[in-house]
Amino acid sequence: MFLGIGASLNIMVTVSAVPHYFKRRVNAAYAVSGIGSSLAYITLPILMAKALAAYGYRIGILLLLPLTALTLTSPVAFKDRLPRPPPQAFRESARPFGRLLWSYQTPFFLINSYLWNAGHTALIVVLYDYIIKCLGNIDTANLIITVRGLSQGVGSCLFSFLLIFGYRFNHYLIQPVLNVVAGAAAIMMAFYTDEISLYILTAITSFAYAVVVSNRACLCNHLYDVADVDYAFGYLELVGGIASLFGVFTCGLIQKAFGMASGFYYIGGQLIFGGFLLLLAAVPKPSILRPHTVYE
Repeated sequence: MFLGIGASLNIMVTVSAVPHYFKRRVNAAYAVSGIGSSLAYITLPILMAKALAAYGYRIGILLLLPLTALTLTSPVAFKDRLPRPPPQAFRESARPFGRLLWSYQTPFFLINSYLWNAGHTALIVVLYDYIIKCLGNIDTANLIITVRGLSQGVGSCLFSFLLIFGYRFNHYLIQPVLNVVAGAAAIMMAFYTDEISLYILTAITSFAYAVVVSNRACLCNHLYDVADVDYAFGYLELVGGIASLFGVFTCGLIQKAFGMASGFYYIGGQLIFGGFLLLLAAVPKPSILRPHTVYE
């Protein structure tokens, strides 16, 4: 739990710090900040496996602990570029949370976020568990994690570079499209269970996940005013934490009742459903469907 609190606080620091320096290119800056997490997915499984094998769990974790010091680079290097906002009473600070809930698109936005986070958290657990129990190969399971990290790195870097070089995305439509792509790949895992197919399908879902992670702050900027972006992202983190808790639990109950393959059907179905649900947010406001660039 404390690990999750620390990770969420670090993410919120990034969300708050990036627009302090960037205005016109804020979307590209958000995307670049997502590359680091993908690099960690590439390297940490290998480092973790070596450290645990050589030194055991406790010492291995402690040896990797200095990597967390990288999170201190942001506050150390941060310099005030804008005047500080005047102090506010708690009621004034909390008011945007209530204002966002009255927005028509917010329920669709949050439900999509829940289904996306629940699906991808459960997919990692289900896939790893399937490989261990059905294929009996822990090396394949570890390699799946590395493939996942490589695919996320490619997705984050590609998305970031396209934004840096001025390519304009519709940050709203990216989400439902990748929901459908990732959901279809998750369902196919129930049919194609050989190692090569699992590597390819894992790469597809991980690529989609990386782009969505890099795009989610851009999506907040697309849907909400600049003053409300931090609060919208706070809701995202809250929903993501709830999804991580209940997503795996619910998927486990379904697998226990209907078999191992049912977990992939359930995950794929909720990812696809979340994508179509998000499109409903644009019904009363078609302007949401148009590309939107954040300017000062």
